[in-house]
Amino acid sequence: MADTISIRPAREGDAPGIARVHLASWQTTYRGIVPDDILDHLTLGDYEPRWRQRLTSAEIASGVECTFVAEEIASSTIVGFAHGAPTRPTRSEAANAIIQRIPL
Repeated sequence: MADTISIRPAREGDAPGIARVHLASWQTTYRGIVPDDILDHLTLGDYEPRWRQRLTSAEIASGVECTFVAEEIASSTIVGFAHGAPTRPTRSEAANAIIQRIPL
């Protein structure tokens, strides 16, 4: 069986696909936890600029942070992503980095 998903480092042009997955994951995962009115009014416009900025940030360019995408090979559709970064100062000293997001 041929591979159907490819994992690769994210690029700036992936911002719309990452935003789509991020938005969908919020709207499904937090339904019943976060008020529907809030979830129903989230848009790609809320997410895409942030991802475009994140993917072109100095932290990504220097390797301090990293984002990977899961991409369906046949359609080149992003179906998931993971973002990692150093821990925040308020976090435990036991770890020096964390995966911040991994919506699929």
